[in-house]
Amino acid sequence: MDSNEPEEPKPEILYPCSWEYRVIGSDRDHLVIEIQKIVGNRKHTLVDGNRKGSWLSLSLDLVVHDENERNELYVSLKGIDGVKMVI
Repeated sequence: MDSNEPEEPKPEILYPCSWEYRVIGSDRDHLVIEIQKIVGNRKHTLVDGNRKGSWLSLSLDLVVHDENERNELYVSLKGIDGVKMVI
């Protein structure tokens, strides 16, 4: 990127809002248990996604109340042992 080009503005997110995380890993049962620990008793949905080879994805949908909470959930999900990626 040329340093003279203006940066694109960050999209404005209005909170609270529904947010979806896609968690990619290899051990479905382990992922489900660890995700449940992170979300606790918060209302959420957790749905099986694609499976390709030894990797699978789970879609987690829940309401986030601010950017800090959204980012903290991302970091917590990414920190689960066996998680390859969180999108």
